[in-house]
Amino acid sequence: STSEDSSAPRVVRNFISRYVDSVETVKLLLLFHGQPEREWSTDELSSELRSSRLSIENRLELLYQEKVLRAPEPSQKHRYSPYSADIRTAIEELSRFEKAFPYRIIDMIYLRHDDAIREFANAFTFKKEK
Repeated sequence: STSEDSSAPRVVRNFISRYVDSVETVKLLLLFHGQPEREWSTDELSSELRSSRLSIENRLELLYQEKVLRAPEPSQKHRYSPYSADIRTAIEELSRFEKAFPYRIIDMIYLRHDDAIREFANAFTFKKEK
């Protein structure tokens, strides 16, 4: 069935729920993945992704901190450098799934935000006194 086909593999769902908080992060990862040999300056990335330099720097910082990608040496440019074999596999699956169902990725990111908002709101819901 079609709905079956468009449901994301578990590895993709887990990766998104753990590491991906924006469409821009997906685009950044897929850009790296699509040109694994290329080295990028922050300016090149921001112009390629039509985004601000600051936003790209923040995304990269997070990907490095979360051990999704290996951070380059201070003198080096940014490049595709998955932190582990598992991460590499997850990004490959993400790329494959995104090509087939680009809008599902966006849905999954927004669902993740909805869940976070719901959890946050629930933390402030007090039980009424009887």
